[in-house]
Amino acid sequence: MKYSLIKPKIKPVFNLFTRIWIYFTSISICLIFTAFIVIIFKNYYTLAQLNSKKEELNQIIAQINTNKLKYQELVRQNNKAEIVLGNFEQERENGKNRVLLKSIQNLFTLVPKSISLDEVLIEDSSLTIRGITPTKEMFALLLEAPLRSIFSNSQTSYYQLENGWYRFVSVNIIIPEEMYEQK
Repeated sequence: MKYSLIKPKIKPVFNLFTRIWIYFTSISICLIFTAFIVIIFKNYYTLAQLNSKKEELNQIIAQINTNKLKYQELVRQNNKAEIVLGNFEQERENGKNRVLLKSIQNLFTLVPKSISLDEVLIEDSSLTIRGITPTKEMFALLLEAPLRSIFSNSQTSYYQLENGWYRFVSVNIIIPEEMYEQK
């Protein structure tokens, strides 16, 4: 006995609508997962750039601070140079700073090329010179003799270096004229 007029067909587990739904759902999940991965990498890349920019900002701030210190030093040196050059009206009229500037220029023209100066310290009535000379005699003839003619008291001490040259310290003092009169 047969109850059906047609031959039975095998019914699929998922019908067409279910397969389309699963297909589009899996594509949507893949797109969402891909977007999630892209967002994570962009977030990581942005964080790395942010850290790089923070480090660069710290370096720039440090450089700004060192430049401020250099600027303050240059302003201080400029102020000293203005004092030496006589930028103030009263000192220009007196000409004291012009004489001092001319004296400093004359001092540096006295120094021969073979003698190198490390430090020149000018105070009110004294001049201290530190440097290197090839021989004691060269210093004595070329620089010490003119210094003795300018200053009242001139003393030089030498320290021999490993290469045979001499490091010298020359202290020159001008004694005021009042002291000469008392003697």
